[in-house]
Amino acid sequence: NYIATMFEEIDDAQTQRLDFSVPPLPKVLILDMSLISGMDTSTIDIFAEIKGICKRNDCRLFLCGLSNRMRKGLALSGVEPERGVSRLQRIVRFFPDLDTALGAAEEFLLQTERKELFDISSAVHLPPGTSGFQRALKAIDELHGEDFSPGLLELEPHVKQVQLEPGRILFECDGGLVEECERGLFFIEQGEMKIERDPTQSLNSMTRTRSSHALRASEQLTLKHQ
Repeated sequence: NYIATMFEEIDDAQTQRLDFSVPPLPKVLILDMSLISGMDTSTIDIFAEIKGICKRNDCRLFLCGLSNRMRKGLALSGVEPERGVSRLQRIVRFFPDLDTALGAAEEFLLQTERKELFDISSAVHLPPGTSGFQRALKAIDELHGEDFSPGLLELEPHVKQVQLEPGRILFECDGGLVEECERGLFFIEQGEMKIERDPTQSLNSMTRTRSSHALRASEQLTLKHQ
């Protein structure tokens, strides 16, 4: 079972012998079923096994592009969204298309990892008078297990602060505050930012234009711009 191999633990000795990086264990598994017209009983049983694998590994299973007939068939084997629990707690969820499933996966990851990021930021203990820029660098070090902040402190005289209200877009070309000529490095001192795709463009037809994506503050945001 290929999906089962995605959750196999690999010890350090095996990792060192590999000539490629081992991907992290998945937190969301998205299966696009839009080209599938039907499934027999044995196939449905495989999806029940996949659900069990995801449940044991605390991974979400997002199925998209299913016809009503296939949804009913999967439900007979217990592959359906759980009732009586919140969306974040459901192992299985159905979506009409891949775009919607990807958006829901992004939202799920943001919601579940927000507490982890908050805990890391709260655990950073710095002396009184420490600037927000220094705190942002230290939080990055704590998150990635690195010690780059001492070398990056020299950037502080060359940065300026940008504050965004919730819902505001960052770059001026998308209707935001920062001019196109000032694109560069941004260090988030406080708050959260999301990359939003233009909803009028699908994943298949998207072109690399300035309006394809926008950086939007999802809560009160303070950045340092270099």
